[in-house]
Amino acid sequence: MTSGWVIAGIATVLIIVSFTIGYIRTFITYGKYEIASDDTRIYISKGVLDESAFSILKKRVHQRSH
Repeated sequence: MTSGWVIAGIATVLIIVSFTIGYIRTFITYGKYEIASDDTRIYISKGVLDESAFSILKKRVHQRSH
């Protein structure tokens, strides 16, 4: 009976650690996500430790017509 409780406790701890690691990895990858624009370009940047940024011309973005 006690070995079942030990296994359940270990599984619970492993699940919590797994969720925590996933949350931290997602925050490091996508944290500080910013979108900005000017008259001609859209600028996107993301990341906390490994930052990346790019821009795209507004005329290359599909615009929905009415």
